[in-house]
Amino acid sequence: MKSLLTLGVLITIPTITLAQEVTPKPDLSDFSFLVGSHKCLSKTYQRDGSVDEHTALWDGQYILDGFAIADAYREIDENGTTIRRGSNFRSYDSAANKWVMRWFDPEASSWMALGMDDKGGVKITDDKIMFEADVPDLRWKIEFNDITDKGFIWKGSASLDDGENWYDGVQIIHCTRTE
Repeated sequence: MKSLLTLGVLITIPTITLAQEVTPKPDLSDFSFLVGSHKCLSKTYQRDGSVDEHTALWDGQYILDGFAIADAYREIDENGTTIRRGSNFRSYDSAANKWVMRWFDPEASSWMALGMDDKGGVKITDDKIMFEADVPDLRWKIEFNDITDKGFIWKGSASLDDGENWYDGVQIIHCTRTE
């Protein structure tokens, strides 16, 4: 509750907070490196050989009493305008022994499944996390690499022919933890 004193009248306003001091489910530990704030450098490699570089912010938090992780991504151009944004929601289904993840694109008001079973699910090794995602006319292979308490690297590779040929590292995002 927040209180505001104005014109001699005390007004109490209830506050709603999604981020909570919670003990997260242990199953979420694979993606716990996303919890916190990160400043990133995004490089997108174009077909003509040029590279678009932008600053990005990637912020994550435990939500829903520690049963899920929500992380928000914003990419900013040189004028400070947000040019790409979205949020991921990640939870672990212990009964099915699998991750359930979705990307929300607010500009298109659309949801994209990540790490679907028919694309191999989510693969986790000692040094990386890998999964795939489908968008219209494009298939993504996504990797989190070099995961430490100081940051991580996100790498997106693309296929235009349902995974027969891949353009490796179409976008690479280097993220450094800021808090």
